[in-house]
Amino acid sequence: MSTPTNDEKIEDALFCHKDGNRVCNAQCVAFLVARPPGPEYEGAPWAMCQELVSQHRSAKHLVLLTQMAAEYFKLEKTRLQDSKRAGSLVTG
Repeated sequence: MSTPTNDEKIEDALFCHKDGNRVCNAQCVAFLVARPPGPEYEGAPWAMCQELVSQHRSAKHLVLLTQMAAEYFKLEKTRLQDSKRAGSLVTG
C-alpha cells in the first residue's frame, strides 16, 4: 500500500477507487505509463488507471449494445403491428 510522500499534495492527489487510503501513482500495478488515445481520456485523472479505463470501455460497449437492442425491439414492434394490420385487411 503506498502512502503519500511529503512531495505529493494530498488534497490534489487522486486516490484509488478500491482503497481510499492509497494514492494513485506509478507504484500501483494498474497504473498506466501513457494515457490511452482518444479525446475522452485527455485531462481525465482516472485515465491513468487500467481498471478504470477498462470499466469505461466496457460501459461504452454496454451503451452501444443497449442502443442496438432498443432499435431492434422498436423495429420488431413495428413489424408486429404491420403484420396485424395486414392480417386485418385480409380477413376484414
